[in-house]
Amino acid sequence: MRFIDRDITEEPESEVERKGNQTTRDLLIPSDRFKDFVNRIRSYFSRNEVISFAQELGIHPATVIGRLQYEKLQSAQSYKQGEIGVCWIY
Repeated sequence: MRFIDRDITEEPESEVERKGNQTTRDLLIPSDRFKDFVNRIRSYFSRNEVISFAQELGIHPATVIGRLQYEKLQSAQSYKQGEIGVCWIY
């Protein structure tokens, strides 16, 4: 699998990038599980709900937040900076 990374805010998403993004989204958060999560919560996705869903999937909560933001279901301002931390491991 090739890794393709571009700033998608600067240019339209190519077909290759669209497919790569979809594959990655579905690999990390299967679309059926994501739809169930969104339909169950509907409006505001609380910190505890995000963390719980991430734990069910075995992924970091920031991945769930990123998906919610990508799908325009939650704004970046909805979560306080540092509320769900990210730790770099080298």
